[in-house]
Amino acid sequence: MKRDLKETIPVWAPALPVAVLMLVLLVLLFSRYLLLWLEWETSLGMPILLRYSIGISLIGIGFFIYVWGLKDLKPAGTVGQAKSLRQKGAYGYTRNPMYFGGNAMFWGTAIVLDSLVLLLAASIWLLGNYLEIVLWEEKQLIKKFGEEYREYKRRVPRFFPINLRKR
Repeated sequence: MKRDLKETIPVWAPALPVAVLMLVLLVLLFSRYLLLWLEWETSLGMPILLRYSIGISLIGIGFFIYVWGLKDLKPAGTVGQAKSLRQKGAYGYTRNPMYFGGNAMFWGTAIVLDSLVLLLAASIWLLGNYLEIVLWEEKQLIKKFGEEYREYKRRVPRFFPINLRKR
């Protein structure tokens, strides 16, 4: 009997991002006070105009890519529900536009708030998404779509919508 991918999604998978976010926020809260107590610098040390320009740009770009990815995903469904592999729109530039967009907004917020701790937390968040969710999803997509997904992986970068590999 062929099992549906929806049945193979671990029960804890939807709760993982929330748990990681809560852990990151807890670490953030304590690490900020620890760094201040140790008298370590927690500022990014950027001029305010540059900080706001970069931060707001990242938030805007991240929001755009996130919403674009969400819009492109709606007709296809999600892992385990999609009948076809999504390769157009935002998914033609990055295999994970929603993770990339969410992280770009997180990084942008950290820069606007001038927080080294928040910037590090955003990077840890991306690493957590990568290790716990993205790699698992890719295995499921290879099982479901086989060579079509492998070819897509060769053409489209995982996160950053700039393909540095030669085609």
